[in-house]
Amino acid sequence: MTRQRFSSWLGLCVVFAHVALALTFIFLIDLPSGSKVQEINAPLTLAYVSAVLAWLFRQDASEDARPINPFLMAAIVMIVLPFFAALFYIPISFVQSDAPDLESLNSNFLKVEFFFGALFGMIMTELFGYQRPNP
Repeated sequence: MTRQRFSSWLGLCVVFAHVALALTFIFLIDLPSGSKVQEINAPLTLAYVSAVLAWLFRQDASEDARPINPFLMAAIVMIVLPFFAALFYIPISFVQSDAPDLESLNSNFLKVEFFFGALFGMIMTELFGYQRPNP
């Protein structure tokens, strides 16, 4: 698989997961007032969607045909998948809990989104070809 194709699929998966999560909060999970999960998720979803779509629009089909190291690809998948699972697990486990703790929900969800965003930022730097402008 080429770097460009893997980057495209990874970006689309991140967008899909965040959009699905946002829709889950709107239509399926009724979180109590005081929950900050939707307020955390909404701007991050918009940021991921706009960043990935902008990158996809700028791509030329023949631009980066270099193959990706399969071990790098496996490492990225092993890093990203648990964060996807945690993003869904935290609010669902809160709703199903006998003694839900709102502060814990907000704190844990924010931590997972923070770490996911930081890791995805590092991954994007490499795979999505971000180059710092020269000073």
